[in-house]
Amino acid sequence: PETVLVVDPASPTRKEFIQACARDVGQARWVIALGAWFWYPAALFGEGLGRLLTRSSPRLYERVSQTFRPLRFDPSRSAERLGISLTVDWRKELRDSYDMETLNYAPPALTPRTETLAAVERVLFLGFGPIVFQKHLPALKALGFKGQIDAFDPYRKSWPTNVENLRRVESPAESSASLVIVASPAHVHRAALDQLPESTRVVVLEKPAGLNRAEFEDWQRAGEARGLRVMVVHNYRYKRNVRRLLDYLARHHSGALRGCRIICDSPSAGAGGAKWRREERETRALLLDGNLHYFDLVSAFAQGPIPTLEPRWEQDVHGRTCTIEGTVPFANFPLYYQLRVGPGPERTEVHFDFSNYSIRLTFNPDTFTVLHGKTLLLHGLQEMLADAGSLFRWAWNKARKRDYDESHHDIYREAAAALAGGSASPIELSALDFSYDLLFKIAEPVYGPEAERTHQDF
Repeated sequence: PETVLVVDPASPTRKEFIQACARDVGQARWVIALGAWFWYPAALFGEGLGRLLTRSSPRLYERVSQTFRPLRFDPSRSAERLGISLTVDWRKELRDSYDMETLNYAPPALTPRTETLAAVERVLFLGFGPIVFQKHLPALKALGFKGQIDAFDPYRKSWPTNVENLRRVESPAESSASLVIVASPAHVHRAALDQLPESTRVVVLEKPAGLNRAEFEDWQRAGEARGLRVMVVHNYRYKRNVRRLLDYLARHHSGALRGCRIICDSPSAGAGGAKWRREERETRALLLDGNLHYFDLVSAFAQGPIPTLEPRWEQDVHGRTCTIEGTVPFANFPLYYQLRVGPGPERTEVHFDFSNYSIRLTFNPDTFTVLHGKTLLLHGLQEMLADAGSLFRWAWNKARKRDYDESHHDIYREAAAALAGGSASPIELSALDFSYDLLFKIAEPVYGPEAERTHQDF
């Protein structure tokens, strides 16, 4: 008989194999390796303690020596004798030995942008409400914009005096801006489309891009007819915790995406809220205002087509929608969503359940938590530290008078790239068809036929 050695010449060490189990099939997030520097002294101490207590040797040092004894194999003669290569991609074989390891999604890509707005001489705002001061003006400043700010808002009664280079215009046609920011409430977005000046090249459009399919398609047709590039403010794609999600997926094999969950509990608009929030049935605010972002994030991982949906919904005593919940059977995974309005605790959670681990994102505060294996006390501590860290970052940036959430800066980087003739953007209107198809298929059973929507003049 002839003996052959069938072994991979590049077999992994025990440490490499355990690290691959953690990274490639999601068995753990971290691997702590205690090498010979730890085990030899520990064995000596245990050996001495054992002899002292039991008057016999526990042979600990011998066992450790055997464990750390280097083993080397040279199967080259066996491979030559058998006429085959004994080299194997053991990492791939490890992944293939588990179920649901093939990715069933393509993670959304974010192209790094370095363009600024320093060379832009003028911008035009259609609508000049609180969101402009909270997000848009700080983002313009961060990207180096120092030009003229034209503003059109027929509903604004008083104008600020502390905004540099601000000029109120009686008609948008007076402006020669190539960059136009539509910052009006959603129910007048369609009217703003008819107000764009001839000089417009790029539009930054506050979400949503339409309250129904007709408005969304109007923006699409106008953009194609006039050669406009329309960027919709889907800024949550650029938030810190979403970037951490994408980075983690790039570094740790997730396996298949088996399901997503969106859980949103928000307070009622109340008597003191904005009028468009109180008129929720017309503006569709529960679904198409802030909660739009979470469906957009999930849809970036999903594949179609999306079938007809039948969400469950309720109205409160004021006639506003207070509950929307249901399931979306995407082609590659299911989504469960629950949107609720009421006096309970406010929370927003988006869960991505992969084969190898789960990731939980929260917003306001923005956190990122990875859950491996069983839900243990450690995970609760991890989530608590994530919340505390987010709160600390918010307070620290507030003290330095900096914007805690810089995702709007990325929106304007995309706009600057578009002005410079850059490549297509993931927040461009033409790239958001699938996201809005999902939103409208949920909205139509809840809010009624599109024909009932009426526009408000700008």
